[in-house]
Amino acid sequence: MKKHLTKIITFSVMLGMMACKQEVESFEILDFTTFNNQISEKRDIASPEALILRYYNWSEAEGEADIKVESKAVGDNIYAITMIHDHLKDDSVFGIKLQMRAKKNDDGSWQVKTLKKNWRCRENRGSTEWGVSLCY
Repeated sequence: MKKHLTKIITFSVMLGMMACKQEVESFEILDFTTFNNQISEKRDIASPEALILRYYNWSEAEGEADIKVESKAVGDNIYAITMIHDHLKDDSVFGIKLQMRAKKNDDGSWQVKTLKKNWRCRENRGSTEWGVSLCY
């Protein structure tokens, strides 16, 4: 009985450890200096969502896009913004994710603080998890 109880406790502890283990996504860090220079005098960017979409600059000429954007305030006029573009018309890359932190200044302009990107591959073309491994 004692041996059985030890196995059950060990198994329970292992399950708990596996549930707590969290995968960390890898990202490519992007240079946003040029973008910050372009938007420094702009006062017409109404929201964090509009800011990341301006950076992404998707053209409707490229076809209909499955783009979702979420943002949340994380500080005094600082926003964490995530954009996901899925169902890309690419033979190997299925989706792109951008994550941006940006501050809305008192004068109505924006300043990007961090910007990173990752992607996921199509089925059988590489990893279908978000990361930076090559799609083939």
